[in-house]
Amino acid sequence: MDKSCTALNVDGSSCLQRVEKTTGPLALCEAHRASVWNYYREVFRDRLIAKMEEKGCIKKHTFGITYFIQLPNGNIKIGYVHTPENLASRMQELFNEHGGRVKLLATAYGGESMEALMHFKFKHLKVRGSWGEQFSPTNELVEYTQELGHVPGGIQAMTILRKRIEGFHAKS
Repeated sequence: MDKSCTALNVDGSSCLQRVEKTTGPLALCEAHRASVWNYYREVFRDRLIAKMEEKGCIKKHTFGITYFIQLPNGNIKIGYVHTPENLASRMQELFNEHGGRVKLLATAYGGESMEALMHFKFKHLKVRGSWGEQFSPTNELVEYTQELGHVPGGIQAMTILRKRIEGFHAKS
């Protein structure tokens, strides 16, 4: 596929970066796809859930575990999974994707709705150009994770991951 990005850069010039895959009818480079995704999440999901929380409409968050993982580049990824096993697997994936040690800083009960609330709470720390789930490791965010700590599902995920690593080393 020989397509160029059809989006405009911040300065108004045409992007024209090579497009690896199209997004629906749009031809967007990775950076502009990330921008569209971030905008969608912030405007339609994160703001809506924050307003619902503010008005007391959320009595219980969706099922899952929201995690705060520090990546090798220092940024903090906020995401969610459904089970401790999924969290252990996600940590392995992030280790492989980012080529280095990742650290589970905190976990909280609540799936997509809790993740959206955390994205909204820390939106001013989002790292531009990332897929909307990386945040700058400021004192504010790091202290928040320290206060939050870990729910039992987060501790269970670390135990699962430790056993997987020990099993891998035993096979080596």
